[in-house]
Amino acid sequence: SLKCAKFLATVLRASWHPVLATLQAVDDVVQQMGSSSSSSSSGGVYTIVMPAALGGSAADLLRHDLQALLDLVRRAGPGAYLWVARALAMLGSSVSGAPVPSDISDVFAEQDATPASDRPAFALAQLRALVVTTGDGDNAGDAVLMDCEAWRMITQHLLATAAFADTPAPIRSQACSSLADIVLTAMDLVARSDVLEGEDGERFRRLVESGDAQRRVISPLAQLMTGDIAGYDEPDRSRFKRLIEVRRVALDTLHRLLQAAGHSVKQAWGVVFDIVQSVFDVQDDDAESAKQPGLLMRGVFPC
Repeated sequence: SLKCAKFLATVLRASWHPVLATLQAVDDVVQQMGSSSSSSSSGGVYTIVMPAALGGSAADLLRHDLQALLDLVRRAGPGAYLWVARALAMLGSSVSGAPVPSDISDVFAEQDATPASDRPAFALAQLRALVVTTGDGDNAGDAVLMDCEAWRMITQHLLATAAFADTPAPIRSQACSSLADIVLTAMDLVARSDVLEGEDGERFRRLVESGDAQRRVISPLAQLMTGDIAGYDEPDRSRFKRLIEVRRVALDTLHRLLQAAGHSVKQAWGVVFDIVQSVFDVQDDDAESAKQPGLLMRGVFPC
């Protein structure tokens, strides 16, 4: 599966979904079996065999291969990473139950819901890994972060998962933390936009100079606070809620962002103040924060 995906990265399009679904199933088996030298599903469909020469665990090998696959997808350009983002959004929806916009759901066939568990969701982990890369000086996710369509799809799905009323608590927490990491990584990209190269870098610099880039980066936090997720119509919109644990993450992320890069925030202060103002909005789905909104603010911005 991995070898085929690497070879056909730019032409798989909607076929990324079964590829990633297979990897998700393999990841689930590895998570259940632990660091065994070989493991397989109960039906014998998915099998992981560790080459003796490589050593290590099945989880380590899968993690290495997934990282290599995402590296290739990013280098292959929007023809690959946009389709991967769409497929991961569909896989994530099958675990959380959160809705996906029609421009994504219409591309893929109907799929059965995946039973949720206490383990991190594979799809959310890979969406984060697509843009939040590791390693000293590794900015491999820059191209994806600069792509407006990729940014919309990734943040939109994480926002919907976090705000969806029936999302299991572990998956909601993962969606919130993944979104926070992506927002902070994007703000770091804004801060070093002057060293970006190529046409994409020049285009992104113009967004930074106009203030649109900062507004785009901070906007997901505003949507976390209000529960008003862009790109959804009724009846999906009514299924999103304003939850205190989600709003706390939004405020904490804003606090961290301002501490790290508040001096560089210019045209985006309107969004910042809208987020703060929304703390005191009495229309709240969470009784605790509705009664004493000041406690939520003081818990994140101590004086």
